[in-house]
Amino acid sequence: MCIMSDVRKQFSEKYLRGRGVEFGALHNPLATPVNSQVLYVDRFTKVELLGKFPELNDHADRIVETDITLDLDNGDFSVFTGQNFQFFIANHVIEHLVNPIRFLKQIYDAMQVGAILYLSVPDKDFTFDKNRKLTSFAHLWQEYEKDTTVLSKAHLNDFILNITKDHIETERRKKMYFSGDKLPWNMFTRQKLYRLHRKRSIHVHVWDQKSFDAFLHASIEKLNLSFRVLDSTFGKKSDPSEMIYILEKTS
Repeated sequence: MCIMSDVRKQFSEKYLRGRGVEFGALHNPLATPVNSQVLYVDRFTKVELLGKFPELNDHADRIVETDITLDLDNGDFSVFTGQNFQFFIANHVIEHLVNPIRFLKQIYDAMQVGAILYLSVPDKDFTFDKNRKLTSFAHLWQEYEKDTTVLSKAHLNDFILNITKDHIETERRKKMYFSGDKLPWNMFTRQKLYRLHRKRSIHVHVWDQKSFDAFLHASIEKLNLSFRVLDSTFGKKSDPSEMIYILEKTS
């Protein structure tokens, strides 16, 4: 049985050809075949990323340069339309988005027929999100219908209060995430904590294997997207533990 890193490599070599786009690659871009060409998309430039996320300085030489600056919650995906991109990669990105169904629809509309979407998401049961409740499809559909693009305080509170502390290495970083085991009573301190996490791009939504599979198929059905699932795999206690889907736009 292949470990997840092997599956990433196999899926990339099997399905990704030509010109493509990767969202939010940071210092861990997906390895693609030698003859492929990838443009990297992020809401910040490399210089801005290093300024906003000090812990990334240890990986500065591996962070890819941003070719296209785009806010995936609010941006206009028409920049990709008509560019004949043959694949799109969203590796551990969709869980950071306020409105993941909107993201799927925007990507679908920008894809040409035959293009591939490489989509992966962490399994919350094996991450610092393990104490959080699964995000329901009903909630996500409501956010889509309201065209929500702004991270709510409810999501911030859920993240701050329910992520586990065992993934935080230093006292400095611990203070960035928590104020003890509860939200600060002081209004100004609480707003400072909210601003920090809005800037840092939290895991807004969480799924396990079963719930993400249901989310993806329900989104495809309700939006009437002509996506065909070419391949998928699920990880348990692997590194990283994730669900991967290979989707092809068929019409």
